[in-house]
Amino acid sequence: MRKELQKLLGQTAIYGLSTILGRLINFLLVPLFTDEFTTAEFGTVSKLYSYSAFLFVLLLFGMETAFFRFVKKHTKSYSTAVISVSFISIALICFLFSQLNSIAVLINEEQALLSVQLILLLILFDVLAALPFAKLRTDNKASYFAMVKLTNIALTVGLNLFFLYYAKGLYDDHKDTSLYDPSIGVAYIFISNAIASFVTLLLLLPQLLKVKLKEVSFSLFKQMFRYAWPLMLLGLAGIINETLDRIMLDYLLEGTDFERRQQIGIYGACYKISIFISLFIQAYRYAAEPFFFDKSSEKNAQKMYATLMNYFVIIISLALLVILLFQNLFNMFIDDKFHEGVGIVPILLYANLFLGIYYNLSVWYKLTDKTLLGAYVGIGGAVLTVVANWVLIPYFGYYGSAIATLICYVSMALVAYMMGKKHYPVPYPLIKILTYIFSTLLIYKAIISFTFLSIVMVYLLKIVGLILFFVLVYAIERKEIKEILRK
Repeated sequence: MRKELQKLLGQTAIYGLSTILGRLINFLLVPLFTDEFTTAEFGTVSKLYSYSAFLFVLLLFGMETAFFRFVKKHTKSYSTAVISVSFISIALICFLFSQLNSIAVLINEEQALLSVQLILLLILFDVLAALPFAKLRTDNKASYFAMVKLTNIALTVGLNLFFLYYAKGLYDDHKDTSLYDPSIGVAYIFISNAIASFVTLLLLLPQLLKVKLKEVSFSLFKQMFRYAWPLMLLGLAGIINETLDRIMLDYLLEGTDFERRQQIGIYGACYKISIFISLFIQAYRYAAEPFFFDKSSEKNAQKMYATLMNYFVIIISLALLVILLFQNLFNMFIDDKFHEGVGIVPILLYANLFLGIYYNLSVWYKLTDKTLLGAYVGIGGAVLTVVANWVLIPYFGYYGSAIATLICYVSMALVAYMMGKKHYPVPYPLIKILTYIFSTLLIYKAIISFTFLSIVMVYLLKIVGLILFFVLVYAIERKEIKEILRK
């Protein structure tokens, strides 16, 4: 089992190169965005990306995970999945373009027609690239996967810097007014992303050329769709949990449209800080999902999944504790005018921790083909998200959205654990997992109570807090750690 875990760790590291490093580099654009744009303009960006997430899941309709499930059983699964997703997504995007003005009015963004057009193109390119990326993962071509992802990030960052720093700088200094148009504004963000996604699609052409029309099977599509559509519902529920808060804030907050966009912008910028913890989660998911399916038939599979969960919680808890203790440094990534909302960051960090735990726990319904039961969990979480936001936003503003997110993910993890015990028992080390999670909270709360001390002493205490966490992990895991070091 150790060799298999080492393989997963190695692939997670490679995927992490493209996901963690890439998104971290992309995150460095946040200071540029929050400095160049007002809170209201950044609110428009946050809101449009929230809508795009819904459309992405809808167009992919669970076919990525269905492909992982069927790829070993049917050689025609890749071609069938790619053709079906491509046909449906292109048709729907064309329809949405024909209704562009109505869509802009519906989402209260009549002044952002260019941004809406660009976000539709961006979604189409990303959907068409999803299955070729999945093919790279099943073929264990993690290095090529990382290269394409990093190219996308490099282009996105480079183009944003060109438009919003270099070209805008020339425009502001009256040296060259041909490269930058102030009327385009935040649409430059979407222009940069759309160009990068199109180039990404071109780099994935070798994978797309593996698609053969003669291998498209309608009967196989029906099997895959039966497996996938509950996952689509689950994905939509997940997007509700992750992004609907920004949309609901637009309708439930008091004030003018401009004032609501300001609040959404502050919330969206502070949410970016909590994304640090989700970087590892995303890299882990890229490697773990095909790994779970590949090892499901092995005798010690459940034990392996339990071990993975334990290591996962240790690493995520450590990352969470670092961000909590040194949050003042992470807050520097967003402009001062957004800092009034940084109090939501600890809440969102713990919410993301439980989301990662839920991803691990969800293995049971994917491996037992009980995706409809998994969809019920996700839909229940989505309903809880809507109700909690509806109740809390009028009283607590965007803090209510952060609390609703935490409530949702804790509840989903708990329900997934209880259902998994019945349908696919995995011996998760529950006591150890809870110990690691609550220890981060206790260390954090203990140290922030000494903020009256000098800055040097506070930082020394924070380092001591990290050391205490390492000591706790070693005390609990010393047998396994000694075995790893011995080998």
